[in-house]
Amino acid sequence: MTEPACETGRTRWLYLAVIGLGVMLMAGSIPRRGIDPDELEHLHAGFCVWRGDVPYRDFFEHHGPGLYYLIWPVFKGLGPELTVLWVSRGVMLCLSLAALYLTYRLSCHVGGERCGLPTVAGLVWMTIFQAKGMELRPDVPAMLCLLSALTWLCQAGDRRTPRAYLSVGFLCGLALLFTQKSLIPMAGIGLAACAGAGDGRTVTPTVRVRKAISIAALLGAGAACAWGLATAGFACAGAAGDFWYSTWYQLWIWPVHSSRWDYLRPTLAADLTIWALALSECGGVISNWLTRGFRSRLTPGADGPTSDRTLHVVSHQQVVIAVSVCLASIPFVKATYPQFYFLWLPLLAILAGSRYEALLSKLKQRNRVVPMVALALGLAVLQTALWTRTRALGADGALPHFIQIPGVAWAVLLVIGVTFGAVVMLAWNHRGEYALFAICGLGMAYGVLRDFDMALWSNRSQVAAIQAIQQQVSPQERVFDGFTGLAALRPHAWYYWWINEYSLALIPPKTREQRLLEHLQQNPPAALLFDRHLESLPGPVVDWLHEHYAPVDPIPLWKLKANR
Repeated sequence: MTEPACETGRTRWLYLAVIGLGVMLMAGSIPRRGIDPDELEHLHAGFCVWRGDVPYRDFFEHHGPGLYYLIWPVFKGLGPELTVLWVSRGVMLCLSLAALYLTYRLSCHVGGERCGLPTVAGLVWMTIFQAKGMELRPDVPAMLCLLSALTWLCQAGDRRTPRAYLSVGFLCGLALLFTQKSLIPMAGIGLAACAGAGDGRTVTPTVRVRKAISIAALLGAGAACAWGLATAGFACAGAAGDFWYSTWYQLWIWPVHSSRWDYLRPTLAADLTIWALALSECGGVISNWLTRGFRSRLTPGADGPTSDRTLHVVSHQQVVIAVSVCLASIPFVKATYPQFYFLWLPLLAILAGSRYEALLSKLKQRNRVVPMVALALGLAVLQTALWTRTRALGADGALPHFIQIPGVAWAVLLVIGVTFGAVVMLAWNHRGEYALFAICGLGMAYGVLRDFDMALWSNRSQVAAIQAIQQQVSPQERVFDGFTGLAALRPHAWYYWWINEYSLALIPPKTREQRLLEHLQQNPPAALLFDRHLESLPGPVVDWLHEHYAPVDPIPLWKLKANR
């Protein structure tokens, strides 16, 4: 492994500035950015736990319980106020910053000390990281746990004891307690750990298989320990069966499937640089395995079996294996929402950083003016086309807030043109490192615009609606909501407290058509939040709601009629 060259003294501050700007954009969005409905779902679940309810036994939920107990101290300190959401967002940002630090360390370990900053600079501007990294959702702590597990695995080197593998498994199990989507990255980490059995030493196939089985058992035992402790806690509340039924069985029978391409396409277009570099690196390694054999990639060179070179090679292959498993799972995972990709974005960025370093090393040996200019021209044309199409779509496009800025249309085209011109000048003057940096920036241009558009999405109207509803509904009054989440800080009226096409698919027909109406008749809630999801309930239920409730301000609030 050659000494990486993707960070010099002159560019170090450039990478730090890029990282700092990305972090500032996320931090500034905490109190102002629009609220995702999922955040209000998680906020209400945390509110219920704070009130003393037990998840799965007292209210419906299919996510792991970790997040709701993580934010319990915030509710304890602030009470049922919307400030809890902003503070919890701050906690999520801190966890994301910790993930950036671990990404830096793992990237340095895999590709060398000079690869860390470019990797982090790419990751912090990926659209999914910017969008989800500061939201209140279980995927943020889960991603940190998974990244910690892989970092521990790779940096342990030839000191991987049974205790180390148990710890890695426990961290993976902890990630599962936040979100079960972690199962796929966990499988990738487990396969990577088993594939690295021997750590580059020349061992017989039988010994390698035995050690791989032992590693798998230790990882499984660690994960089982995390879930065993959680199960014991729920058993004390008489909810162990509800816990397992809701977190695993209901997801197994869940009939809803998301569109793969609808969620993959936006990140491919916006984060083109990271995906192109990472897939190139991943494809190159797999091609090498196919031609030279997998085991040859883990056998030591002249440096000896425990040299830094060998450990770096093994760690690099383990990251490739983990990412390959995640990529291969995309056609089969039921819900490939952006947060699914969020769980393994750091690994994707690490592979992109490795390829970036390899390209820089080649440029130091030979300046390639024509290929760089041609690539920059192609990217400039692509970014111009994406921008033009998005502008034409207007409010229905991917940049509904950004395009409203006066004069932004020509400003974006000017920046694209200036960047292309800079690539030409830098390449011609043999400044390949800066030229490649500008090319990568061109590949991320559309994504950066989307990041700023997300930051411009204001929560002013949402906050006003939540505050108005809280004034109309007292803290002890129950609300029957669809999926608006606007009454997240008020008690819910039914076990299935959030209602949309996903939860409705899990509710037994008899419960939905008969028992719901009986429950509402016996325990009428003080208010409704009448959205399209409540309208989709069975006819008798909707008719009863129309008969006993009337709309009031703000929309979609309905209150119990006075003559009831």
